[in-house]
Amino acid sequence: MQSITQKYLPYIFFLLLISSSSFLSTFNITESPPFWYDEGYFHQIAVNLSRTGDFVIQTAPGEFVRPLLISTGYPLLYPVSVVFTLFGEGVLQARLVMAFFLVSLVTASFLLSQKLFGFKIGAATGLLIASFPPLYGHGKSLLGEIPGLFFLLLFIFFIYKIEQSQYRKGFHYLFAGLAAGLCVSTKPLFILLLPAFFLAVILKRKSVVFHWNLIALGIIFFLIPVVVWLVTQFDVTSSPLEIFSYYADPYVVVNFWELAVKNTLRFFTEASPAYFFSLFLVWTFSLLVRICLKHTITLAESISFLYALFIVFAYLRLEGWYRYFFTANIITLLFFPHALFSLLEAVPEKHTRRARSVFRFAPIVVVASLFFVHAYKLQADSFVARSYNDTKTAELNNYFRDLNPDKTIFVYDIPQIVAFLPHDRYYQVILFERKTIGDAQPVLLGIPDMVVVGANVYEENNSTFTLYKTRDYVEGMVILEKI
Repeated sequence: MQSITQKYLPYIFFLLLISSSSFLSTFNITESPPFWYDEGYFHQIAVNLSRTGDFVIQTAPGEFVRPLLISTGYPLLYPVSVVFTLFGEGVLQARLVMAFFLVSLVTASFLLSQKLFGFKIGAATGLLIASFPPLYGHGKSLLGEIPGLFFLLLFIFFIYKIEQSQYRKGFHYLFAGLAAGLCVSTKPLFILLLPAFFLAVILKRKSVVFHWNLIALGIIFFLIPVVVWLVTQFDVTSSPLEIFSYYADPYVVVNFWELAVKNTLRFFTEASPAYFFSLFLVWTFSLLVRICLKHTITLAESISFLYALFIVFAYLRLEGWYRYFFTANIITLLFFPHALFSLLEAVPEKHTRRARSVFRFAPIVVVASLFFVHAYKLQADSFVARSYNDTKTAELNNYFRDLNPDKTIFVYDIPQIVAFLPHDRYYQVILFERKTIGDAQPVLLGIPDMVVVGANVYEENNSTFTLYKTRDYVEGMVILEKI
């Protein structure tokens, strides 16, 4: 009986893991988390991609512009546009695509960890990642982090398979290159995978076997999705210097060192950064111990660690939003259980049996404690939990559905509102740090019949709307109509 249980336990755990992550990924999916600014921007691009076949934003009825840069690529936007074409446009349809990527990521995390370290570590990894509240707080929104992480894990898996085959199987090189190309094309943040890969190969050059024909195969299949990304997403008028400048400094940082110090302090003064940093330090210490003991560190783990490290460095130069080190947090969670248990294995045999028993029990207690903290915050005290009972999306749908379809509308720097408009007779302006999309001239001239603007923005810039009067307040927005 025990052998039968042990035989089927991985399958039972896998089904429970997939079922729970599927439920969490789809629970009140249109409301939790709230549909927000960046998500609305990418939603618009996916809609227009479905309708026109191009990456464009509407600035006036019948007028479109190709944005200078888009920070989420075609590996996500194409599937969403296909779903829009087949099943209609809406927040639900877009987020169901994200739910698919979420469940796929949880599945890949468990299977990869199990492949690398065995079922016990794989189960611990699956529990920690599937219960991690930010996974759903960020992952249910139409953003590139979750799909990019999924392709990153596929890349790590095939790197591991390459290692296991003694660097001989071209099939693995092909899929490693393809996965890396899709990963980088999903979001520019994942470009840091490339220096992580090259540095890891350099550090492990004595154990890596260089079959140049197979390496060339991997490079070719890496370049295919990257070339598609460059062709489909970037305007031919955009210079490489302009593109690099935007991705390197999207917020036009004036005082880099001041911002870097401020973000560094967040790892010691704010809960989410401190939690990530604690896990990362354990992983780092585990690697150092294993290196000192001359244990083998796989190329797959080396690449993952360096990628997470580079993400931390990149985070220091950006505005301190959690989302900018979120991918490093997921990768760290992937290797954290193994890091804990590997420290147990490093306890010298000369210790008493009782002391070793304590050490043996400690990792289980840590993992179980983290899981219960995750689970508590997931249902009661997290960004995603705070919106479980929201009805904002439903109320916006109801409000704009009842508007007069003959009225033209101006959307003032609230790109998410476009998803709720009952027609395409709208103008809009989107105010990014580096470049504005559209302009406010139609409002100044009183051309649109109505204006939708954030309540705070309206109070700060009401001189822009002198030709309009207040009609309604809806979910933190002011609806204006022409006087």
